Amino acid sequence: MRSLIIGLIAVGSLATVSTAVLADCLDSGKSLGVARTIKIDSTGGPKFGTIQYPSTIKLKEREVILTFDDGPHPQYTPKILKALAAHCTRATFFPVGRMARAYPKTLQAVVKAGHTIGGHTYRHPNLARLSKRAAIRDIEKGFQAIRKYAGAEVAPFFRFPFLSDSKRLRQYAAERDLAIFSVDIVSNDSYTPNANRLVRRTIAQLKRKGGGIVLFHDIKRSTARGMMNFLNQLKANNFKIVHVVAKTKFSNPAPMYLTGSAADTGTSAKSSTKRKPKPKKAPAKSFGPRDVFDFPT
Repeated sequence: MRSLIIGLIAVGSLATVSTAVLADCLDSGKSLGVARTIKIDSTGGPKFGTIQYPSTIKLKEREVILTFDDGPHPQYTPKILKALAAHCTRATFFPVGRMARAYPKTLQAVVKAGHTIGGHTYRHPNLARLSKRAAIRDIEKGFQAIRKYAGAEVAPFFRFPFLSDSKRLRQYAAERDLAIFSVDIVSNDSYTPNANRLVRRTIAQLKRKGGGIVLFHDIKRSTARGMMNFLNQLKANNFKIVHVVAKTKFSNPAPMYLTGSAADTGTSAKSSTKRKPKPKKAPAKSFGPRDVFDFPT
């Protein structure tokens, strides 16, 4: 209990959690809490989520796993963290590496609050449209950035941008022991700007489905605005939150997947051919809250 309170206080650096909210959180009659924690063995790259795959994480009736993609966002992620803290509950976040680099303090607040952190690439490309090597490099660069800017280890959990996978990338995930997270319930927050409508729609889906892995985005204003109401509705409708954590550790990839090599270009490492100097690049544009990704998954 002490560690949970410390985690809640840590979130306060970005989104203040009042004494009254903390008191409600510790009252199990008012807060969702965490019904149980499931340890996921990522060995062999298991695939979860009935939107794409034959099966999902084995849950009981009305059990829900909350997931958030594409963050962190300096305005919206803290609001979501505040709502989760008020309900003393936990979720799984799949940040984008570029966003982690832009907003490390926000990502660190997610970690301090005790949520699980997975990977969602570095640039959020459609991996199925890239070469295998380019796709793998973006996956691994994403994990590398997230670990660096989170200041903590990540779970060997991965979600494909746009939920767009391929046979060869699923095979790579299996070789790397990365659990692939798809989804059972899509909130459609990318296309639902009204927070109340978003909550009604997602709760209705959960009632029909009976629970499952729910996909939100912590870069969406409607999700940030509606999250407290959504959690209240989960409680009112007797849903339970399940927190997923890693049973297996994230392992480092082979260096060849992070840097260029002779194999990338098809040229010999000992080639004596002189190359023309590359032109100087223009100064990088500053990256701010308005430049966040606006992708559906």
